[in-house]
Amino acid sequence: MEDRRRHEERLVREYHRALVPAGWATYPFDECFSDYRRYAYAGYLMAVRRLDDGGAHGARGTRCFPPWPVANAAQIIDLESHDLIDSE
Repeated sequence: MEDRRRHEERLVREYHRALVPAGWATYPFDECFSDYRRYAYAGYLMAVRRLDDGGAHGARGTRCFPPWPVANAAQIIDLESHDLIDSE
């Protein structure tokens, strides 16, 4: 989690810079970062679903996947993604 926190914004900026020459010149970084924050929930939902697959992921998956939803939940909290959810 600390690596994500330390490098997250820089990596999203690099991603955004790569989008501009690919035709996304009108996509401002602030909007890109807001989209990134909003879609942090997608990772969490995939992680929870993966844990609930009845053990189909085997022994290796059992070791790898339990920290995944915890890391995604921390990302959602760190990014204050809940602020971007429309309450209507």
